[in-house]
Amino acid sequence: MMLSGMVLAFISFFLKGVIENGVLMYVAEALVFSGAIYGVNIYYRTKFGDFENRTVDNLRNEFKKYLDKYMKDYIRNN
Repeated sequence: MMLSGMVLAFISFFLKGVIENGVLMYVAEALVFSGAIYGVNIYYRTKFGDFENRTVDNLRNEFKKYLDKYMKDYIRNN
């Protein structure tokens, strides 16, 4: 979207020498849309990254508890 807006603005400027109002509106909408998409992408990437980190930490802690219990039982029986 950003690239198409810039290309349209350059074409309009070089063909007519002036950037028309409709072209400026399209460029503005393209920039707003692109910014919104990047913002949503960054937001969800951050949220899923936090979720992944918490899940890995929880799994690691549960595995460590299980391993500690298993080792205590093994040492006690041998």
